[in-house]
Amino acid sequence: MTYCQSSIFGQSLQDTYRYSQDKTSLVPLIVRQCCEYLLEHGLTFVGLFRVPGKQSTIKELRDMYDRGLPVELKACYSPATISSLLKTYLQSFTF
Repeated sequence: MTYCQSSIFGQSLQDTYRYSQDKTSLVPLIVRQCCEYLLEHGLTFVGLFRVPGKQSTIKELRDMYDRGLPVELKACYSPATISSLLKTYLQSFTF
């Protein structure tokens, strides 16, 4: 469910999968959780991927994912914050 390496941000997709404890899915945990959250809470949010999220919450969630801590995306988070977290993760890929 979580990742063993010290950071999932800034890694290649292959490295992220290599260090994933969940080998049953090719989709990284952070991507799966963000997409599930956005499907449940963000479909009617105007400007979902355009409106910036709350930076302090994005940093907090990013740090939790990077440290391999269990992350529960709660309904109290703004859809813009979760979409910004997802964008930050995808933009951090190395090739």
